[in-house]
Amino acid sequence: MARSIMILVLGAVIAYGLTNITLNEFTSQGTQNSVDNYSYNRAHDIANSMVDVILMRIANDNNYRVNTSQTEDLFGGYVAYNTQDVFFEGDSLVKIITSANYNGVSKSVFAYSKIATSSNTPITFPTPVKAAITANCPVGISGQLYVDGRKHDITGTVIPNDGKLGIWTMGTFSVGGNNAKVGGTVSSVDYDPSNPANLITLATNQTWPDGIPNTPDKVMGGISAGFPEGTLKNAAISGVGGSQYVTDPNDLTFPLQGITYVELPSGDRWKQPKPRLDGEGVVIVHNSDGNAIIQNTDKDYDFTGLLIADDIIHIHSNITGAVFALTESPSQGNVIGNGKGEVLFSPEAVINTIPPIANSSQANYGFGKKRLAVKYWYE
Repeated sequence: MARSIMILVLGAVIAYGLTNITLNEFTSQGTQNSVDNYSYNRAHDIANSMVDVILMRIANDNNYRVNTSQTEDLFGGYVAYNTQDVFFEGDSLVKIITSANYNGVSKSVFAYSKIATSSNTPITFPTPVKAAITANCPVGISGQLYVDGRKHDITGTVIPNDGKLGIWTMGTFSVGGNNAKVGGTVSSVDYDPSNPANLITLATNQTWPDGIPNTPDKVMGGISAGFPEGTLKNAAISGVGGSQYVTDPNDLTFPLQGITYVELPSGDRWKQPKPRLDGEGVVIVHNSDGNAIIQNTDKDYDFTGLLIADDIIHIHSNITGAVFALTESPSQGNVIGNGKGEVLFSPEAVINTIPPIANSSQANYGFGKKRLAVKYWYE
């Protein structure tokens, strides 16, 4: 009897041991499967991310190539990559090859991209900019603001008989005091800035047959001009040509270059310290609600290029280029300038200070930076 019990107990112990070993094997295999699956996904992400990095690099420099394989550490693993100029599916493309490894698990990606022609595509003066100051709202000037729609070169020198109006607005125009002046060019005839303004240099109560340009990209001409929505913001984020994107103006570095995009919270103002328009390029003060405000620009600084803002209160700076006010309902009446500032119309200043931005037909945007469009992607 005792012997039978011992045999039974021993059998139970052996059975338990075998069961435990089997369960441990299942658990170990499940753990290994989870590790392998995680490693595969991680390698997949690394390979794909490196493709995007290379797409950005080529977008910022059309001549960028990696002819011999290079390796970089990325996200805890490493990735080997190279590029090839190929003729594929009837088109000249750049082939990007990445092979990532994470924890011994490998993943490869092949992508084919069309080279953007941004460096060869000249930026034209934006047609929605119709005057030295263009506005979707009433415009008033006072103080000693000097608005000159005559054509100027980038240094501020007048180029005769080839300019635009001093002010173009969808609302009314008013002038306060005896020192604020407006001039411009009409039918190739220049009119010196004067007070009272020569009415022929003004256009009031105008309309937009194709719809109001109420975003910065629309001011630049929109899709037809290579500026689909988000182009300027993404260019600023990318840092191309010294561009900057901030939500707090205090984070800006000077002098300004490229695309300076200040995206303020709804109804907020860039006021303190005084907005420093110091440098060149395109300065944008905008948010999705269309009520970002720039107020009392610093009179001690000069800017060359294009200022686009939802709501502009009191230009005191010297601007060579053009100004565009987006809002239809300015927060403080319609006085766009009441100090000693000046706005000199200069298409050269606008065109020559905008950094190359990839043409929309051949480029898209992702991961916060400019990126080439992908035609084929194989994994």
